[in-house]
Amino acid sequence: MNKYGGLLDDLKTARHGLIESMIGGKSWSDDQVKQLAEIQAAIAAVEAEMSEPLTEKTGPTVEFGPDGWPVTLTS
Repeated sequence: MNKYGGLLDDLKTARHGLIESMIGGKSWSDDQVKQLAEIQAAIAAVEAEMSEPLTEKTGPTVEFGPDGWPVTLTS
């Protein structure tokens, strides 16, 4: 699991707790439904980020001096 694993687990726990409270209350307020939709959207966003492949930086690295001009070029 990558660096987003803990966040994803926290969001899923929050979703589970909210659903349990909604089921236990037998009625759903608009605020609860909105909160559930926001949590689900956040879960989808984190899962999408986790599924993207890591990109490796290629090519030379240019370092700039205090005057803004390049000073070294390394590969």
